[in-house]
Amino acid sequence: MRKTLLAISIALALGLTACGQKAERHTPTVTTNAQQQVALKAAQEQVAKCIPKGSLLTKPGRQKIYDCVAPPAQQQALKACVLKAASDANLATKAGRTKLRDEDLPRCIVQTQKGNK
Repeated sequence: MRKTLLAISIALALGLTACGQKAERHTPTVTTNAQQQVALKAAQEQVAKCIPKGSLLTKPGRQKIYDCVAPPAQQQALKACVLKAASDANLATKAGRTKLRDEDLPRCIVQTQKGNK
């Protein structure tokens, strides 16, 4: 089902692009991308501040990090996003763990904040 919806979404996006959208329609995307970059940078700084407060290796340590980066109302959504990112990551390598910490966790924070606005 998800694959079908994803395929339809991609087809629609490609179809709209192929129809030759006007340049002024791209302006909100540029603004949105800039806003997303600012939000992502803020989330990365928040993660950097919160990682030392806990440990990713223990459940209580992870809970301390969740408490630091997200209010209780957002923690379930954040945990679900991080769990998905962790299952896709290669946590056996330093590069995989660094990507989870520096890219995936901040992205999950931004997505969770958007979902609760």
